[in-house]
Amino acid sequence: MRVSEVSKLSALDRFLYWIRERHNIYLKRKKGKPKPWTDDEVLQQFFFTNPYRENDKTTVWFRENIRDRLKDSPEVLFATVAFRWFNKIETGRALLEWRGLDSLTSWRGHTTAKMLRRRTACGTKVFTGAYMISAAPGSNKVEHVCECLDIVWKDRRLLVNELLGKSLQNAHEWLVQYPYLGGFMAYELVTDLRFTYLLQNARDKLTWCNPGPGCIRGLYWLAGEEEKITSNSSCPPKPKDWQKRMRDLLKITRERLPDMPRFEMREIEHICCEVDKYNRMLFNTGRSKRRYDGQVAKTPCDLRPQAKRSDGYTQIENGQTKMKKPQVAILHCLSLSGSPLSRNQIAKRSKVDPTKVGDYAGPRPPNQTDKALKRWQFPALDTLGYVHVEKHDMGSRDLLLYTITETGKKAIQ
Repeated sequence: MRVSEVSKLSALDRFLYWIRERHNIYLKRKKGKPKPWTDDEVLQQFFFTNPYRENDKTTVWFRENIRDRLKDSPEVLFATVAFRWFNKIETGRALLEWRGLDSLTSWRGHTTAKMLRRRTACGTKVFTGAYMISAAPGSNKVEHVCECLDIVWKDRRLLVNELLGKSLQNAHEWLVQYPYLGGFMAYELVTDLRFTYLLQNARDKLTWCNPGPGCIRGLYWLAGEEEKITSNSSCPPKPKDWQKRMRDLLKITRERLPDMPRFEMREIEHICCEVDKYNRMLFNTGRSKRRYDGQVAKTPCDLRPQAKRSDGYTQIENGQTKMKKPQVAILHCLSLSGSPLSRNQIAKRSKVDPTKVGDYAGPRPPNQTDKALKRWQFPALDTLGYVHVEKHDMGSRDLLLYTITETGKKAIQ
């Protein structure tokens, strides 16, 4: 449905539409279907998380690699707190590669901080960008977080006894008592632990939530009271009947979307926040920090299927005639330290025409120092080719130049 039609829907119908449409995007993408996954221009261009938090990329990785392996063990509590305090797949992967699950179940705060500081010294991010991670003023954030985790580690057995079989609200009240573990992150932890033996039978999973600013704004949109939203960066006062509104919304959602996976109060709170963002984009009353490339990918001309002409020039598939194709098309360039490099820096160091430097910024190959030809997926281009890795000495750091070669072009479908 296009935005011109969506804008005519009632607030409730728009809420239900967003849930189904965003989930359909997830299903189509998971099946490997080509873009665009929706006709909705807002959903094509701006980033929105899944209606179901369990389908979130970071949560999926955490579930498969940590939570499900410990879900019936008391060790799952501290492992969850430790991972979510960083909430970054690369950091979780580094911890597991370092000491396996022992890095989370047999905590060593000082040595963990040293290992993570070495990563930050190389320019690698260890913290999420999805939410704020607070630290004491003037302190090193990595060391400070590890010191906070030391406190939770000492109390882990007490926490397990206090949370086991209790309500989500009770668990939240316990967790927010710890230094720098705020209400938002405590809610994330409770949501994870709800799928473990500790809170799987929580009696309030259909009645309690911890509404954030976005959720409250979403409730105002649904009530037709968006004029009460004075700022998109602050939290408006909670309606006196916010709990009743949330419970009614959960009931309506379950009734109107019976064919979708079951909803709990956590999904409703989260969806209200996302629908607030959607409405702001739809009615042009705010901005989004994150763009999303959900439109049809624009493949660079020199990587499209080509047919040779007798005069030595290249004829593009759509009939346009271009100059002779370059020997390489640079798709990705990254220093070993992880620091970004400008297009001109790449061109200067590698002596390549800067106009041939692409914008692709996907993951680096598994073995980033291997100079051999590697078969690697380029999601932004939906192609599969052979990647040649060149190493250039830049003094204080090395540059890895990823190029797709003539050999690689033969592999492109």
